[in-house]
Parts: sequence; structure tokens; C-alpha cells
Amino acid sequence: MKNTMINKVTDAEKLNNTRLLQSFSFAFSANDSQNILGMLHDEGVFFGKMNKSRAVGHFYTLFFGKNGIQKKMHIDINRGFALGCLSGQEVLEFRWSDFDPFNDCRVLKKRFFGAGEDKSINERVIRLAFSFKDELIYSISIPHAFTGSLESMKCNN
Repeated sequence: MKNTMINKVTDAEKLNNTRLLQSFSFAFSANDSQNILGMLHDEGVFFGKMNKSRAVGHFYTLFFGKNGIQKKMHIDINRGFALGCLSGQEVLEFRWSDFDPFNDCRVLKKRFFGAGEDKSINERVIRLAFSFKDELIYSISIPHAFTGSLESMKCNN
């Protein structure tokens, strides 16, 4: 039998975690790996096996590597929740593409959380699930199951 652990957080922790995710979103959008470094817990585990320094190197590659985010004109960020073994963790979905809002004649439709990549604009999507400790990000992982809302689960309980 598999046990599920539920962590309850205080209202103050919820507020801090929300601010931390917002700051992470801004730093990610700005390709600011130095700021992300300051948000990660020294004892945290990132992407299953990376320490803090290695994880920041991974973000640096996402930002400045081949086909990196810094070369793209457009980024969208959506929020959702992890399911499965990461159930309940907040998920940030980053969507970046070649769409140029200033010069492109097409109208870009809002892509909702969980939607697939739009190959017509060379879109890439990454979803990251977060856990927190000591007012810092303690873990970042890639969720395999996720949802944009928990309302349907609340109704079925």
C-alpha cells in the first residue's frame, strides 16, 4: 500500500510561496539565473538529482543555449497543479515561441495550461513543479501529470 503525505501550510507560508513563484516567473522571463540562484535552498534537490549550482547551470542553458529563450520574442506563463507522485505541488508552465507581437500579422490565441506546443510558431513548453522550505524553493521537478484546476477534484470528494 502506497502512502500519500499531505503537507499543510499556514496562510503566511502560502503568501510567501506565491510571492516566491511570482519572483521566479519574473527572473525566468528576464533570463536572470543569478536571481534564481538566490531563490533556491542550499540543501534542495532539483530535477531529481541536481544541487543548487547545477540547477542554475541548467537554467542558464535554457536561457542562452541553442534555441534558448533569450532569442525568442514571446513568452507566456500559466499556473496549474501537479498530479500523481507530486500531487498538489504548484506548477508553472513557461511557453516561449518565435511569435513577434510587433511585426507578426497573425493573431496569437491564448494557450491554456496543459495545451500542447504550437509548432506553427516554433513554440516550446516546459512545466516545473515546486516545493518549498525555509521560505526558499526546495525542489523543482518536471511533472508528468498535471491539471490547470483542482475544482473538479474538489467536487468529486
